[in-house]
Order: sequence, then C-alpha cells, then structure tokens
Amino acid sequence: MTKTPDLIQEIAKQLNISVDSAKPLSESEHETLYATAYSLYEQGDFTAAGNLFTYLVLNAPFCDRSWRGLAATRQMQQDYQGSLHAWALTAILQEKDPLPHFHAAECYLSIGNNEEALNALNAAETLLTFSANNCELKDKIELLKRTYAART
Repeated sequence: MTKTPDLIQEIAKQLNISVDSAKPLSESEHETLYATAYSLYEQGDFTAAGNLFTYLVLNAPFCDRSWRGLAATRQMQQDYQGSLHAWALTAILQEKDPLPHFHAAECYLSIGNNEEALNALNAAETLLTFSANNCELKDKIELLKRTYAART
C-alpha cells in the first residue's frame, strides 16, 4: 500500500506541482490538486481522493471545499466518525449551508445514533431557504426524518 506522502508526491509530480510542507500551495496549485482529488472521488478512488483532500485541508485549513471533499470521501469509505469531524468543520466554515448537517445526519443514522441524526436534520431544516434549488434537499430531509421515526 502506498503511503500518503508518496502518493501525493507522485500525483504532484505528474501535475508538475512542487509539494513542500514548509510552503503553502499557490492558488493555482491548490485548484489543480483539488480538481484531481475531485476527479479521483468521481472515479470511485476514495483512498487516493481522501489522501489528497487531507493534504489540501492541512495546507489550507479554511478552504471549505476541501473539507467537504474529505467529509464526502470518508463517508463513502464508511468512516462515519472521520466524516462527521469533517462535516462539522465544513458546517463551521459555511455556517448557513444546510448540506453539512444533512450529510452528518446520514452518518449518524449509519452508526445508529438516531438522536444526533434528528438534531442534525433539524439544523439542516432550519437553514433551508426554501428556494427552488432547496426543494430537493427539503424532500430528502423529510425522508430521513421518516427513517428516524421508523427507528424509534
């Protein structure tokens, strides 16, 4: 199994990016690595994507997109505790976004913590603006609430 730093070095080399823990990435380098991590996620290579997203959040800890990518990757790997930590940081960085709370609820349901799942769903529902693009999320929240009700 490839170690995380070796994998990151290999990918960075292919992208002609110098990764040095002593210096932050440029905006362009960050974007390139983010796009690569996102592409790996879309291809289902959650290990490689997670390694890159981890590197990105360590390099730029206030970038909510990287935390979101890490959270989604951990969730797909069924690392629900790791995912919950990353969703929490995403929620802090994007305090008006209901999605981190919704996805946290999915994680809580997956580990059987129904009470925290309901709390997260209520937080997501509170943040909904009920605009047209949030109707789908509102429906998903209602579906998870029914799932919660069926479990209690």
